[in-house]
Amino acid sequence: MLGSKIVGTETTNFSEDESLRAERFEILKDSVLRILDKAEKENVFVGIEPVAEHTLNTPQLTKQLLDYAKSEKLKIIFDPVNLVLPETIEKQDEIFNEFFKLVGNEIVSLHAKDTVIENNEKAWCILGEGVINHDLIFEYLLKNKPEISLLREGVEMDSFNIDIEFLKSKALI
Repeated sequence: MLGSKIVGTETTNFSEDESLRAERFEILKDSVLRILDKAEKENVFVGIEPVAEHTLNTPQLTKQLLDYAKSEKLKIIFDPVNLVLPETIEKQDEIFNEFFKLVGNEIVSLHAKDTVIENNEKAWCILGEGVINHDLIFEYLLKNKPEISLLREGVEMDSFNIDIEFLKSKALI
């Protein structure tokens, strides 16, 4: 109804016992199939965003969902901040490279943001001033997804020019 060609979503928070993940993933698969049925009828894409604290939390599980759905209408929103936790931030290159290898072809949008770790928690910061390895991300995207759209979240009015200059320096805008 809005004329959009893609609708984005995340999955539900997962703070339960890890032994329940498979059961919750089955529920997610059912939900995604129902969403895709509507998306195919409306000729729109669904962009799903994996998040480390959610049901869809790893590159491997994301690949499983894509393989299960078997729909050209299901795409991925890549949010590097949401794929890492304070305890996995040191492994971000490994996580991102695995993500690119398994589902990189299905990425339709980059959720451009950054984070710092404070008191063992992620906190917002100006784009390019945090701990996310943007060089790795942008190198992959410029080579493999040069047409990608950007979603910017948490923009502060007094820093939007800094964000724009950072993105320009990375040849993304």
